Amino acid sequence: MTATVMALAVTLAAATLAGGFFAYAYRLERAAHHAAREWARAETTGHLIYKQGLESLYQTIDRSNGGVGKRLAECREITEAIFTHSPALFEQEAGLIHWLQATDRYLVELASKMPEDPTRAHIVNSRSAEIYERVHRAIGTEAAKV
Repeated sequence: MTATVMALAVTLAAATLAGGFFAYAYRLERAAHHAAREWARAETTGHLIYKQGLESLYQTIDRSNGGVGKRLAECREITEAIFTHSPALFEQEAGLIHWLQATDRYLVELASKMPEDPTRAHIVNSRSAEIYERVHRAIGTEAAKV
């Protein structure tokens, strides 16, 4: 083989390798772009499903006869009623005040995550959470630390 033929063979081999590499790199780039599009689509779909689930949760809570604010006011009203009519019950059932207060805290936290509504804010503020402190003082216990 002459030097010219040898140089042509090496050049052809290098061009073939370079062409193959660039074709491979192009396919990888296309695959990555396609994967990124699919990921974005899946992320959007996941976001929509999450948003629909959250909206469904809000609607369910809203439809539950007054929503979270109403349940919070009822929890405080129940505590006041027991304290007024049968205060000894809190002493007989030591955990009762803690359960009612934990329910109150849960509902307060849940209400803080709900969309603002002036009507519901009035319901929440219609009864004070001080009832729990009054019960604790009356039966000689301390409120659980949060």
